[in-house]
Amino acid sequence: MIDTRVTLDSIVGPYDCVATEEGRAPRFTLDVTREVSAGTLQMADDYGFSCTETVHVIDGYAGSPDTVHLFDSGETYVLNEDGERAPRAVAVRVCWRGKTPTVTPVPVNRETRRAARKTRSKARGGRGAAARTAVICVHWQWVDNEGSGALDVIEPLADGRYPIGGWVWPWCLVTWKCACGYEMGWHVTECLCGLTRDGQPPTTLAAASHLAGTELRTLAPETTSVTVDLTNSACIIDVFAGERVITGTDDIGPFDTETLGAADAILRQALDEDQDLAAAGWEHVPDEESARLYRITFPTSRCAPRRTRVTSTDTTARTAAAEPVLRQMPLTRKAEHWFWFELGPDGERIAYACVMQCHGFAWLEEIAVHPDHRGHGLATRLLVAAIDRFGRQQLGLGCEVFQPAFPVKRTGLDADQLRAWYGRHGFEPDDGNTLIRPAS
Repeated sequence: MIDTRVTLDSIVGPYDCVATEEGRAPRFTLDVTREVSAGTLQMADDYGFSCTETVHVIDGYAGSPDTVHLFDSGETYVLNEDGERAPRAVAVRVCWRGKTPTVTPVPVNRETRRAARKTRSKARGGRGAAARTAVICVHWQWVDNEGSGALDVIEPLADGRYPIGGWVWPWCLVTWKCACGYEMGWHVTECLCGLTRDGQPPTTLAAASHLAGTELRTLAPETTSVTVDLTNSACIIDVFAGERVITGTDDIGPFDTETLGAADAILRQALDEDQDLAAAGWEHVPDEESARLYRITFPTSRCAPRRTRVTSTDTTARTAAAEPVLRQMPLTRKAEHWFWFELGPDGERIAYACVMQCHGFAWLEEIAVHPDHRGHGLATRLLVAAIDRFGRQQLGLGCEVFQPAFPVKRTGLDADQLRAWYGRHGFEPDDGNTLIRPAS
């Protein structure tokens, strides 16, 4: 379990909680449970109680007399074949004696309504009485004449948190987007580029400066700073790794003109909107040839960006010399939870896999290995990593990946070889269009 934030169906929230890495089975403190309660009631008001579940927090005191609480949706439902209708409502009696409150559903009738009004009007607790809380969830679509089948009592766990919705409710992991362009789960507090969640660039130009650095690090992960000449339009003069100049577009330097031009364009576009160089952290550099030379220093990167290019001969040579490292990263898009696996030494990506999880089912979207690095078991390492993480639920993949041209291009295997490879890892044909690995 991780400390993170979730929303309910991307409609209400966010709420602080502990949950799985996919944002499922969240647990909330009592204060946040009150916020969740308000959110579910807002959803019920907006979309109707009959298609919503609501959470209710009932407060009381230890040793107090029993209380009755009525929850009325203001809607009605068909009571019988004659078309008679009844209020869609539930009621509970709470016993405050004992170590924990006891909640019992009671029929909704005139006596219950009278008792509920009495509960609302009378004073609660005696002097020094300890506060107690009961939390319930009402499933309005299941409300019947008695109402008892539509109610769950939510008991706090050992850590005092309340588990609400479990794996059934459409909880969505809250994400944050870094200035470098990558999005990650709320619990990931530091991006691979070196920026933290709470330390994002404060201005448009500062964000663009970091994005330009990300662009340069696609070819030279060791990049730490650049100098930029603003005499005419912004133009990067030198790229540094520490104090060493690494600029160059020839066969020796790491950069091509396309990458340098893309970084220049990012800075120029931002300067059209924001000219506050000091706020962006630009430092003036005294220079005999230019009065408008500035240095931009980038935060220390934990790892090169995931879009690292691996097509050049020099890059392949560097990669072959290092042992591939497995990296795993959650990526979330609304109700779908994606997980990214990649292999390569620091600064390179030579193989990757992507898994999408939605409503308790995991779907293996793709596995790909760079042609220069096939035959070394990298795809197997990725598949095993995916099974280790998602093997407790069904893991499937679509057979469209077995179209003739696709497997050879992405994996180097033909369709029959690829089916056999997945079969060795527990995948079985399902309906002719998919392969399924049963939950373990």
